[in-house]
Amino acid sequence: SAAGDSLDIAATLRDPRVCVVLDGWSEFSADSERAHAMNLLHGSRVIANGRRGFSDPRFKTWEIDPLPSAVVQDAITTAFPERPAIDPMLEEILQIPLGLSLYILLGGSATTCGELLSSFHAHLSRGFPAEFRRVLAGAVASSELEQRGRSWSRFTNELQTQALEVKLEHAEDLLQRLGTLELRESHVVPIHDLYWSWLSGVGLLGGNRITSSLRLLKTRQDVTLALESGLRPDGRMVTSVQDSDVLLASELAARLGSDEAAVGSLQNKVAVMLEDSRLPVRCRGMLAAFRAHDGRILSRALAVLTEMRGAKIYSASVNDALDMDFLYAHRGELSSWIGSMGTDQILESIARRGDSRWGAWLEQLMNSGKLTATITAAA
Repeated sequence: SAAGDSLDIAATLRDPRVCVVLDGWSEFSADSERAHAMNLLHGSRVIANGRRGFSDPRFKTWEIDPLPSAVVQDAITTAFPERPAIDPMLEEILQIPLGLSLYILLGGSATTCGELLSSFHAHLSRGFPAEFRRVLAGAVASSELEQRGRSWSRFTNELQTQALEVKLEHAEDLLQRLGTLELRESHVVPIHDLYWSWLSGVGLLGGNRITSSLRLLKTRQDVTLALESGLRPDGRMVTSVQDSDVLLASELAARLGSDEAAVGSLQNKVAVMLEDSRLPVRCRGMLAAFRAHDGRILSRALAVLTEMRGAKIYSASVNDALDMDFLYAHRGELSSWIGSMGTDQILESIARRGDSRWGAWLEQLMNSGKLTATITAAA
C-alpha cells in the first residue's frame, strides 16, 4: 500500500490511541453499507456524525444543542470585527452549528435569514435531484394552508403527491437523508421553525399560491423569507393581492423587476393612500411605499412619517419596512427631509443596519448643519 509494507493499517485503527471519525454517517444510501464499514472497523474507536433525527443502535447518541447567543456573537465578532449587529432572526439560525459555520464560510455575505436558510438547505441537499426542493416546499406549503397541524402522515402523503407530479422517485428516502424534518409523536418537527417557514414560502411562491395564503397572517413571514432567499414573484401575484394586502403586494413589487404594468398599478394605489384624509390609511400607504422601494413616492412617504410622529405615534413597523440599500440610493431625497420630525427613527435604523458607506453622508449632513455632532456620532 501507499503507507508502506511495514504498516499494519488494521492494527493501527484498533490502537486505543486512534479514534476514527466518520462524517455523513446518516447519508449512506443503505444500512448494509454502514454495516460493512463497521465490520471493517471492528475493534476500533469510532465517532460517527449524522444528521438530526437519525439514530444507529450501534452507537451511543448525543445531540448537539443550539449554541448560546454569547458564543454566536463572539464567533461573528472574531470573524468579522467591523460587521454591524446582525438581525435577531438571523442570529436564531446561527445558533445551529452548521448555520454558523456556513455564515462564516460565506464571508458573512448572507445578510438576511432567508439567504442563510437557502444556503443551509442547499448545503444539506447537495447531490439531490433538482426537483426535490420544489417537491418538499410544495408539501410544506400545503400543510400550512390546511391548518390541521403538522401531521406526519398528511405531510408525507402530500410529499408523494408533489413527487408524482414531477416524476421524482424515492422522495421519502431523500427526506430522511436530508435530516431537517423528523417524525416525533406523529408530527413533523423541523430543525427550526424559521426553516419550515422558509420552505412554506418557497412553496407558496413557486406554486403561485399567494392568493390562497391571504387568509393566514402567519404566511406573511413565510413569503418574506422566500423573497429574501432570491425567489422572484411575477406581476400577477402583485395585482392579485394588492387590494387585500397592500403591504404584501409592495414587498412582492420590490422584487418584481420590469413588470411596469403591475408596479404602476400598485404605485397608483399607494399614492392614493398617501393622500387619504385618514391618518391610519396614510400611515399604511407610507409603509407600503417603503416596502415597495419606489423612489417616486419616497418624499411623500417621508412627509407622512413626519405627520405620524407629530401625532405622537411611534411604530416599529417603520424600521422593519426600511431597506438600507434603497435609502442609500435615494439619499438625495432623504437629505432634503432630514431634520424633520421622524429623523431620529431613520437614523436609528441606519445605525442598526447600515454599513460604513453611510459615514460620509452623515458627515456631510453634520457639516451642512442639518445634524448635530452628537446625533451623527450616535448614528
